[in-house]
Amino acid sequence: MKLDFEFFNQSNLNYPSKKLFDLADTIIIKFLKDSNHTIILLSVFLVNSQKMRSLNREYCKKNKSTTVLSFPQDEPLKNPKIGEKIILGDIFLCPEKIGKSENDLEYFFLHGLLHLLGLNHKEIDKYKNLWLKT
Repeated sequence: MKLDFEFFNQSNLNYPSKKLFDLADTIIIKFLKDSNHTIILLSVFLVNSQKMRSLNREYCKKNKSTTVLSFPQDEPLKNPKIGEKIILGDIFLCPEKIGKSENDLEYFFLHGLLHLLGLNHKEIDKYKNLWLKT
């Protein structure tokens, strides 16, 4: 599996994208065990509170900012063909709502990533703490 990772920092937080890339790469490899020849595209955006509120209002009908929003694209659990590109989706994170701790940002990033991988909140709670220790 090859991870094609796009990182867009539109916030005031200076955060190294490599940390999120490494976490995503580790989790996706564990989760999609039989995807050796698959290309996974994941986009991550750090946005300010105003942008997050706008996205939350437009897509979730909630007129407030939030910590994380995930927008899935392709179904990751299908049986991909060799060389096929799966567009996993987009994760939007709001450091203003999350806080300044890198651990907190990684926690919410992982939450969004697990949603993109098809897990619900109950399943996410089961795996999140285990995988944050990787």
